[in-house]
Amino acid sequence: MEPSAQVLKPNLNDTYKKEKNKTDTSVKASEKMNKQVYEVPKKPKNNNKTALLITVGVIGFTAIALVIASMNSNASNSTKTESFDYESKKMSVAEIEQSSPINFLDAYGTYNQNLLGTKLKVHGVIKNSATTIAYKDVVIQVSFYSKTKSLLGTEKHTIYEVVKPNHTVSSEVKVPNYSKVNTIDWDVVSAKVY
Repeated sequence: MEPSAQVLKPNLNDTYKKEKNKTDTSVKASEKMNKQVYEVPKKPKNNNKTALLITVGVIGFTAIALVIASMNSNASNSTKTESFDYESKKMSVAEIEQSSPINFLDAYGTYNQNLLGTKLKVHGVIKNSATTIAYKDVVIQVSFYSKTKSLLGTEKHTIYEVVKPNHTVSSEVKVPNYSKVNTIDWDVVSAKVY
């Protein structure tokens, strides 16, 4: 037999596979190229900005905490200061009231003559305008004046009553009626602290 020349028929499947592999390879290569062309490079993380934000946050929180603590401290200190100031003012008012009773005691009222005209009956009121101190044994000076407002004479009388702060006490005093007396007046001249 003659050696026959064997004709190799190309296998279409093999050809198709080879072509497909070539095409797939070229598509994959072009995709890779496209990815490289269109891919946006990632930015490296910036640790400085993060650290700065954390630092600012911590400082802000600390500042707010200090402000709140300061406000609470001032509120409690102001309450203590106010009560201390109130007590010191109260004491200073009391000291002033004790040192000068005549500045806080006032006398006023009316008077009339008795039937014979020899005596004057003074219906007086003593007012204590002090806020903390009571007074006792208030001394009243009665002054006698002529028609021309000349002083004719004076007499002192003690009222043995306690006059509480912001209160009044009524009293009556009989005084002689001097001749040529047109008007009389009375004032507080002294008192004792109760």
